[in-house]
Formats: sequence, C-alpha cells, structure tokens
Amino acid sequence: MMPASSDSRDVSLSTYFPAAGHSLARWWLLLGIGALAGAGLFAIGVVLARLPGSEALLPGQDLFRLALVVHVDLSVLVWFLAFGAVLWSGGNKPQTPLADQMPGLASLGMLLIVCAPFFGQGTPILSNYVPVVDRPPFLAGLILVVVATAVQASTHLLAHRRAGDAVQLCLQTAAAALLLALCALLWAASHVPAELPAAAKYEVVIWGSGHILQFVYVQLVLAAWLLLSPPLPRCWSITTLRLRALMALGLIPAIVGLVLQLTTDTGSGIQRLGFTRLMQFGGLVPALPLGTLVVLACWRNKRITATADPARRCLYTSLTLFAVGGLLGAVATGGNTIVPAHYHGAIVGITLAFMGMTYKLLPVFGYPRPVTRAARWQPYVYGAGQLLHITGLTWSGALGVGRKVAGEAQQLDGGTGALAMGLAGTGGLIAIIGGILFVWVVGVSVWQRWRA
Repeated sequence: MMPASSDSRDVSLSTYFPAAGHSLARWWLLLGIGALAGAGLFAIGVVLARLPGSEALLPGQDLFRLALVVHVDLSVLVWFLAFGAVLWSGGNKPQTPLADQMPGLASLGMLLIVCAPFFGQGTPILSNYVPVVDRPPFLAGLILVVVATAVQASTHLLAHRRAGDAVQLCLQTAAAALLLALCALLWAASHVPAELPAAAKYEVVIWGSGHILQFVYVQLVLAAWLLLSPPLPRCWSITTLRLRALMALGLIPAIVGLVLQLTTDTGSGIQRLGFTRLMQFGGLVPALPLGTLVVLACWRNKRITATADPARRCLYTSLTLFAVGGLLGAVATGGNTIVPAHYHGAIVGITLAFMGMTYKLLPVFGYPRPVTRAARWQPYVYGAGQLLHITGLTWSGALGVGRKVAGEAQQLDGGTGALAMGLAGTGGLIAIIGGILFVWVVGVSVWQRWRA
C-alpha cells in the first residue's frame, strides 16, 4: 500500500525550461504544430477514402496512398520528433550555434515532405513506421528532419551528462534511443540485399530503426505524463531513486533493438520476429507501472484533477488511449485493421500528452494561456473521435478487412463491414475536428502574442 503523503506541488516547468532556452524551444514547438496542422489536412483525404462509396470523390488509389504517406510522416515522425526537440532544447545550457539552426533545417525538410509527392513521378510505399515516396526530394526531406532532431538530441546529451531526476532521465534516454535508431538505420541501409525490389528494400531498411523509434516516443510520453501529472506519492516523487531507475529501464529495449539489428541478417525472418516481440513487450516497461502511478495520483488528488484545465484533460485522454492501444497491440496479428487500431491508440495517446504539454508550455513561452471553451473541450472531442475510430477499425479487422487499403479494395461484405468502416470513418472525422480545434486554440494564442 502506498503512503498517502504526496509532494506538495506539481512539477515546476522552470526546472526544465529556463528562460535561456525559450527561443529555441518555441521554434521547435511552432514547427511541430505546423506538422500537426498539415497532418490533419491530409487526414481528411485518408478518412474519406475509407468511407464506403468514396471512390467517386477520390478517384484512383494513388491519391489515397500519397495522402496516407504524408499524413503518417507529419503526424508521427515530424510532430513527435519536433516535440522531442522542444523537450530537449528547453533545458540546454548554453545553446550552441549549431542547435540554433536545426529548426530551420527541419522546416525545410517538412516542406519537402509535403510538396515533393505531388510534383513529378514518385511511387508511394507504405513501409511500416515511416512510409515513403520513392523520390529524392521526399527522401531528402525525411533525412533533414531526422538529422536536425538528432543534432538537437545530441546537444541535449552533451549538456546533461549527469543523471538527473526521472523527467530528465526520460529525456536523456529518449535522446540516446534516437541515436541508436539512427545507427540501426545506417547499418540496415548498408546491409540490405541488393536484389530486393524498392518496396521491400524500404520495408527492410526501416523495420528495425522504426521499432527503436517507438521507444524514443515512449520515453518522451513518460516525461510528458510526469510533467502533467498531479503530485505523485512521496515515495515515488520524481527525485526518488526507484522512479529514476524505472525510467532508465526504458533505454534497454532500444539497446536490445540495436543488438538485434547488428547480429541478425537484415530482413531475415528471425529479425522481423525479434523486433515484433520486442515491440509487443518492450514498451510495457516502464510505461505500465508509471501509467498506473499517474492514474493513482489522479485518483488520490480528485480535488486537483476535477478541473477544466485542458492540459489535465489531455492527460486523462492520453492515458486512456495509450492503454487501449497497448491492449490491442497484445492481440494484433496479421494484415487486418486491428493493427492500425493498435498503433492509432498508442500514437494518439502520445499526441494527446504532447497537446497537454503544449497547453502548459504556452504561458511559459510568453503566449496567453488557453482558457476558452474550445480549449476545454478539445481533448475530449479529439480523444472520443479517435476512440470511435479505433473501435471501428477493430471491428473491421475482426471481420477480415485488410489494412492499407481503401474503397473497393476493402472488399466490404454486406452491411456489417460497411457499418464498421463507417464507424471508423465517422470517428476519424470527429478526431480531425478535435485536431483542428487544437491548432485553432494554439494559433489564436500565438496570434495574440504577435499582435500585442
């Protein structure tokens, strides 16, 4: 039984975001918001393409695939890494001239990701974790984003060589895991069998590093949960050795992933199975115990948590969606839509935590605090829409609907399959509205500061 005594206050963001780092962190945050806004626009095409009878609105499968590639890369890779850079840049003391240039480099990369697929010929390849368009400008955009955030992560590690509290350990292990993912990517690219076709090559090259990237995101969301949480019980405060040790364990799956990449044949069956099992179970530690602690902290502090604060509401919905995604991940098999239901739950859980951190960081960075009705309801609209989306995808997967297909290719049999995918599409559209609300609320706050 945990003691009832708790820390007397929430974690102070000034510890992790001193004034000296505000400018760089602010630019990374605006870049991430821009990526999320762009992802929402492309998500409209993706969701409409999954609705029954959508062929008349979106002729041709290539448009669906192009929109899906850009949506996934903006909403996961660019948004997540940009927010990681927010957390990594906030506490860097002192800032380096090289790090100051990284948001601009990543912005150029994001521009290439958005524009390159629709100019000239390029094949959309729906490789797992990081889908691509097989064109040099698009690939250059991905490289610029990854390099820019890797430089920011390296700067953070150099500036914080000593182990800090649990939040700082999460940020350090996330930065280290990103560098491990980059090493795995380079190794796979240099060892991929030359005879493979393009689609298989990208899948093989990205497979290992894509899995390791997921552990980067998990460590970042753990830091966000700690910063958003009500006070934890005193024996589990962020400075206690047991919580710091728990957070440090999050780097082990990334290390195991790199060892697996280096010691097995690139693209082999044993490598694919090893990464699949690592993904199924590696993310549970320390996400499961920390998530349980945060839920208990919310329960013990009902007076604090019974609030209209949008950041707290983001925390509740983040924990819920992440847990649903984790449960689905344990049962997801094959090529049906239960797989995207699983990763939508996990990804949206992380996104909601980063949205909550954005609400909390806006006043720290000098923007007005969002207190509107739209801000208060946005987490619930976005979370509820995604929950409906996931429910529809899970139902569809149980009926045998394949993933990464749309329109007639879904082969919906009878009214039940159409109803399931209709539910997924409706939930997706509601979630898009929630995403638009978030961009609107943040945009208004940013505009008010610039206008002042």
